[in-house]
Amino acid sequence: MIKRYSKSMKKRDILVIAPQPFFIERGTPIAIDLLVRNLDNFGYSIDILAMPIGVSPNYDRIKIHRSLNYLNAKELKPGFTLKKIILEVGMVIKFITLMSKCNYRVVHAVEESIFWALLFRPVYKYLLVYDMDSSLVEQMVNRFRWLKSIENRLESIESYVCLKSDAVIAVCNSLADKAAKAGSKNIHLLTDVANLREQANIECKEDLNEISQNNKIALYVGNLEAYQGVTLLYEAARLLQQDKVEICIIIIGGSESDVQYYQNKVNGDGLKNLKFLGSRPVGMLEHYLMQADILLSPRIEGSNTPMKVFNYMASARPIIATDLNTHSQILNNERALLVPPSSVAFVNGIKKIIENEDYAQRLGSAAKEYVFREHGIDQFRRRLQIAYDTLK
Repeated sequence: MIKRYSKSMKKRDILVIAPQPFFIERGTPIAIDLLVRNLDNFGYSIDILAMPIGVSPNYDRIKIHRSLNYLNAKELKPGFTLKKIILEVGMVIKFITLMSKCNYRVVHAVEESIFWALLFRPVYKYLLVYDMDSSLVEQMVNRFRWLKSIENRLESIESYVCLKSDAVIAVCNSLADKAAKAGSKNIHLLTDVANLREQANIECKEDLNEISQNNKIALYVGNLEAYQGVTLLYEAARLLQQDKVEICIIIIGGSESDVQYYQNKVNGDGLKNLKFLGSRPVGMLEHYLMQADILLSPRIEGSNTPMKVFNYMASARPIIATDLNTHSQILNNERALLVPPSSVAFVNGIKKIIENEDYAQRLGSAAKEYVFREHGIDQFRRRLQIAYDTLK
């Protein structure tokens, strides 16, 4: 267990590296915020090294240090981009500056920051925690298909950083298994949590029934990147309209440019049962989920379970999700309707749920009971404390 230092600038316990916009209301930044707030509550002194994008939360003791914004960037899309790589160079420079001023006991490296955090460890001699929120190799190969030819070599590098880290904190079972295969001996499963009540801090009166024109509502919440499978929902909406099924698919989330692209496409194709609302504050999430009849998670790529799924389950609404490991490591056929990753399968799933109210209620109730038993905030805190207690 690491000894807690005083609050002085010279001696700080933990530096958390957040190579994402921070804070914005998106999966990984939300997870980092939850992480640092709980580490702070445990009594550790925390600094965050963040990109120069995002709004600084109102922390009492946690300090945020930002790298320079060489590109004058205002936003950053999920995944690997040239813009992100350039901004991370600035983070490395800021990291060296911080390490020369502060004697951090632990560096908690999120996602790809593990590579350069591992590189500098012999110089600054800190304990290193790898926060494994996703498979970096999987992300890179999915984004840049030409990397497929060297995928095995990239996986060897990913295995090496798992092996050399003092602890690996994996967000899901598949990533924990990957770390174990790499030979890591100190692995901790720290899934996302159901925290609708903690997030519900903004009054919202938007009525989805008005938007759906009083039809049933199938709701998706999340970004509109290709790996999320939104095109699958688009085609499902077209088929549902052809079959005259009285349901409206409502999509919340996405950048302004992505929403505009899909809205233009919807208008051009004459779809009346598909609505793109754009982003809404996380504090309104419970308000929207509770208005839905069905919740959708059509993700088609990735190892980690989408953060949205945990709050979906907490809402006790029936879930339809793709029957892929990204979902099946948390969901099963007692807690959700798992279907093949196709628009036809989603259409059939939607019809099955709206035609069988008892079945829908059983799915929702089982999911809610499970998520609060296994993935509530108390379980998160206990697992995080155990992970940090193992550091020596």
